[in-house]
Amino acid sequence: MEIAYLADHLDFAPTLAKWHYQEWNRLHENDSVARRLDSLIGAANRHRIPSVFVALEKGELCGSATLAPYDMETRRDLTPWMTDVFVAPEFRRRGIASALVRRIVDEARALDVSELYLFTTGPWRTMLYAGLGWSVIDRPIYREIERVLMSIRL
Repeated sequence: MEIAYLADHLDFAPTLAKWHYQEWNRLHENDSVARRLDSLIGAANRHRIPSVFVALEKGELCGSATLAPYDMETRRDLTPWMTDVFVAPEFRRRGIASALVRRIVDEARALDVSELYLFTTGPWRTMLYAGLGWSVIDRPIYREIERVLMSIRL
């Protein structure tokens, strides 16, 4: 498996936009695949925030994760964030999400970030991130659902 910059594999951006829309469209008003595609292209950078990473297995797209300036509109005081960790269903349970998380952490560290944030829902996701060194710092209600706000010190 390879973790690479989306900037080096822009041909995968339309597929990612579709996956992200299907997974998270309920979180954003007026969401669309086109909006997601524009956002991905805008974040397709190297060695800076924002950056999008893709997981590839034998040249096939498996998933992605983003290093972003923020993720919760209500917590813009916290920056930067790891967002949009997604692995296609047929590639799950292979360690791809963990590899994407580690790559985001490595990128943040290389950019001299001292602390990185994420939010998630559900105990198994919280356990995944905790197992990778993240700590729960709050449990806010965000978009009418209790979320788990986590951070990792780099």
